[in-house]
Amino acid sequence: MNRKFLILFSLLIVAIGISGILLNPDKEIPELLNQAEKRKERNIVLAQTRHDLTAGRLISKEDYSLQNIIVDESSDLVKNDLSHGHRIDGDRINGDRTDDDRTDDHRLDGHLLKNNILAGSYLTDEMLISPSSREFSRLNLKHGEIIYKFYITEKNEYLLKTLNPGDFLSFQLLTLETNKTKGMENGIAIDSKSMNSKQRQKYSLNNVIPDMPILSIKTYSPEELSVKNNKNNKTEEYSLGYIEVIMKIQDLEFIHTVEKAGEVFLTPKSGDHKRIDLDDIIPTLQTIRELRG
Repeated sequence: MNRKFLILFSLLIVAIGISGILLNPDKEIPELLNQAEKRKERNIVLAQTRHDLTAGRLISKEDYSLQNIIVDESSDLVKNDLSHGHRIDGDRINGDRTDDDRTDDHRLDGHLLKNNILAGSYLTDEMLISPSSREFSRLNLKHGEIIYKFYITEKNEYLLKTLNPGDFLSFQLLTLETNKTKGMENGIAIDSKSMNSKQRQKYSLNNVIPDMPILSIKTYSPEELSVKNNKNNKTEEYSLGYIEVIMKIQDLEFIHTVEKAGEVFLTPKSGDHKRIDLDDIIPTLQTIRELRG
């Protein structure tokens, strides 16, 4: 009796096991797939503030640091991802970088901050206003200010490589002064062209607009340069990019007034705004010239 019972009990257990295998063969597979789905990861770019920032500030590279990290898609950090809204290329943040890639690392520079934010916080798309938007002009420009674009040629290419949004640009004028002995005995004339060697010449560098805030810097890609070069009539030097600045309307009037009076220069902001004369740089030049007659 007991032997028959044990045999029947064993057969029952085997039957239950076989039925379980047949009825639920793939039960564990969906569970594994669900776990894999939960662990799905993505690459994000974060901008973390270095110090407290106030609303209305133009963001510069000193205000934040970029981080390229991989997180779960369910992570709260995903909402702070800037790799799409401002098209920051995360692959260039921690990897090797060339000079031509430098501006891609600072695409936030020159953006206007909407809110106050504490040090260590993350910047988000909702907090920033692009310099190219109408809202930026409405909120950031003061009465009598405009956004002006300087096109940069090969001579000033270094500006595209050394400056960043948030820096300052200076507009300078090099003039050639001459004491004319005929017609006006003590008068001073300004001329931008070559002059007779018998006339007394004096070069001066004048800082016309000393500090224009830079909003954005654009360096044309090889493809863009190729198109512009093909359209160029070969009589003009084509630009390699441009720099957008904030200036007063009065400053624009100065530019149009003086640009024909001498050679103009764009330079990074200098701490000294005083006029520079050639005689001050090379004081012996005037004496030598007079001795030679």
